[in-house]
Amino acid sequence: MSDDLECHRDYLRLVTRFLWNPALQRQLDLSDIVQITFLKALQNIHQYRGDTDAAKRAWLRTILRNVLFEKTRGNPPGEVSLGELSNIWEQQTSPGESLRREEQMLRLAAALGRLAEDERTAVELKHLHGCSVAFISAQMGRTKVAVAGLLKRGMAQLRKELVQSS
Repeated sequence: MSDDLECHRDYLRLVTRFLWNPALQRQLDLSDIVQITFLKALQNIHQYRGDTDAAKRAWLRTILRNVLFEKTRGNPPGEVSLGELSNIWEQQTSPGESLRREEQMLRLAAALGRLAEDERTAVELKHLHGCSVAFISAQMGRTKVAVAGLLKRGMAQLRKELVQSS
């Protein structure tokens, strides 16, 4: 079963980044959050009732959300709370649009997973969280010029990955 969960690692990392407050970067290790999610999923596998990958991802998102709530309890909230982001994430539209969104998320998660870690971090902070280059520079301990280079290379590689996967 752990191999069955492993194929969802990049997806869960992306969901974690959507729900994550960048100001908490130093307090939370996103890989640890995903690993704890897998551990809890394995401990509670008897509760899983789905039979599709989409159902498994929804189940894992619920566990992930609970892990994040637990780990961020007592930390200062961001501009948008984890609960609000989680509700936005879970809102459903038409079934066709939900399926397209899910497919796009899977492609994006896989493409982001193939980026170098620093490029991925810079791109996610800038484009998923809307952080300024100055903020990213301070968070990553790099100059603004270095961050700009990471963003440029990361976005070029991301575009290339997404075109190849379509």
